[in-house]
Amino acid sequence: GALPINLVRKAALPVMMQFLLGAVVSAVLFLYPLWRIFSRAGLNPFWALLILVPGGALIVPVILAFARWPNVTENAREEGA
Repeated sequence: GALPINLVRKAALPVMMQFLLGAVVSAVLFLYPLWRIFSRAGLNPFWALLILVPGGALIVPVILAFARWPNVTENAREEGA
């Protein structure tokens, strides 16, 4: 027969907790370094939150690659650094 609903709920709870814990840990591991990169580049660090949006992982590198970084001097731009 079918499994009792309480047994299904009890089995699903640890799986959901593992998923949520993994999501939070992954978010922190991506957000903190991106936050630092944006702030050191002189850009608004809130752009790092875009990584949490689906497709944001494709947009963030484009922003970093093509945006003008206010904290980089003109000499470094001319040298290609």
